[in-house]
Amino acid sequence: MKPLAAIKVLRPTNCFMAALATAIGYWASLSRFLVTVDLFTAMLAAFLVCGAGQAINDYFDRSIDRKTKPHRPIPSGKLSARFVLAESLFLFVAGNALAYQVNAAAFLISLVFTGLLLAYSSLLKKMKYVGNWIVASGTAVTLLFGASVSGSYFPVIFLAFSAMLANLGRELTKDLEDLEGDQGHKVSLPMLIGHSPVKSLILFCYAFAVAVALFAGTRYYYEKAWFFPLIVFSGIVFAYAGFQALSDEFRKAQGLSKQAMMLALLAFASVVL
Repeated sequence: MKPLAAIKVLRPTNCFMAALATAIGYWASLSRFLVTVDLFTAMLAAFLVCGAGQAINDYFDRSIDRKTKPHRPIPSGKLSARFVLAESLFLFVAGNALAYQVNAAAFLISLVFTGLLLAYSSLLKKMKYVGNWIVASGTAVTLLFGASVSGSYFPVIFLAFSAMLANLGRELTKDLEDLEGDQGHKVSLPMLIGHSPVKSLILFCYAFAVAVALFAGTRYYYEKAWFFPLIVFSGIVFAYAGFQALSDEFRKAQGLSKQAMMLALLAFASVVL
């Protein structure tokens, strides 16, 4: 077992983003910057549950990864499958235990999402048209998880819905890019309804995501100077990502959608200013 591989299997960058989204959800629920022990506890819980989800995903993907991604920790022999499973389960328990220390709502959100991550990795991954929704809800759930620390959900629920729609558009773009590799292994929405309807759905997801965020801004954050410029800028990048998907430039579209999502998260965070 190599210590660096044990960290790498958790995808620490993704875990850091989950912790950051938790903080943003908390701050957006208050419309101000505040640091508390409960917030730090929730951020650490989100980090651990996210890492556990990444690790359990590698555990169940180990057979496929031997052929398609042999550099990953399990197929490369840096970590045993048994170790990764144990590491994942330990982190799930630790993350949920920390969420329990925050409050009952945080614990319930953490517990439900843990169940979804386990179901996705073990049962639903071959049905990508279902799994897409679970993956897309990741950022949305962490925003709501952050809001659970304060107990004020209503402003944040719109931001979470917007994030879910944007991530769903990115997941559908990835389905189009992975279509050839998924044949015979997984069933995705493009396989069921075809390319053109999925491309239209991607554009709809991005447009609706921006519209929901703008609605939240006009209703709750109309006095926040940076919110609207950042959301509009992210909308422009989302639109460009959508048109790249229409042109079958799926990899470029994915990269642009990630940049647009970062701008949207900056907009959500700007409500503390």
